[in-house]
Amino acid sequence: MNGSLWAGLAPWLLCGCIGTVGAQRTELELRQHPELRQSSLPIEARPLLGQADQGLGTDAVLLLHGWSSSPADFGMLPASLAASGMRVSAPLLAAHGTSPFDLERITADELEASALAAFDALHATAERIHVVGFSMGGSLAVLTASQRPAASLTLVAPFFGITSRPWTILPISTWSSVLWPILRFVPAREAPNWRYDWLPVRSVPRLAELGRRASDPDRLAGLQMPALVILSSADSAASPAAAVRAFGALGSPDARLEFVHNSDHVLLLQDDAALVERLCLEFLNRQGLP
Repeated sequence: MNGSLWAGLAPWLLCGCIGTVGAQRTELELRQHPELRQSSLPIEARPLLGQADQGLGTDAVLLLHGWSSSPADFGMLPASLAASGMRVSAPLLAAHGTSPFDLERITADELEASALAAFDALHATAERIHVVGFSMGGSLAVLTASQRPAASLTLVAPFFGITSRPWTILPISTWSSVLWPILRFVPAREAPNWRYDWLPVRSVPRLAELGRRASDPDRLAGLQMPALVILSSADSAASPAAAVRAFGALGSPDARLEFVHNSDHVLLLQDDAALVERLCLEFLNRQGLP
């Protein structure tokens, strides 16, 4: 192997080694102290079940968070929903809030099953479930609403595909499939304490698979419930173009598309947070919620 090729590969190999060591330290600590898997999460990142003084026969809102993250993705929205009298469930999805190794191992089928189980658990105590999904949670919200009787669907920066970048040449999910044996974990660009510091490269193609499933035109055409889709024109993670195509395929006669322009991807935590929260609350109020 010539020197120039080694020079090109060296940064990737170094990053892969550092990422694997960092993730292994996290896994080792959790194995030694299993009680830390969720108790160490900050309060805003833990599963939330806000029970208003309402019984069976009421509406409830199910919030599905993004990849490698937690319910903290929703910012103040869960508290605002609960304060207005709505029952709220914001679970930690499978392989989240534990270890990056768990996320590396989990399959697209298991993530989908986790969202369906969360819907079923909430549906046991509420007749109508309004599903809200952010990023990967948006993919899962579509998959859930196509298999369960969701009363409405709200998608915030939903993931139907990765935002393309000309310099990658191939799709990022393709690179991830090729590189993961030597580039096992990469550091997160931003890693607040409710997200994983190290991201498993092997999980990216599984994220892309969820986006492909959610993008299926026949699945989208079958969604007849009221729907709200909120996108950022500057989203560098979830492709706005793919989301617009998905919106166009929705079968709902009551579907609304909104754009914001001052945020990147995590819309409920960035500059447009107040606007996005208001749009969500107004939409849910129109569905007959308190």
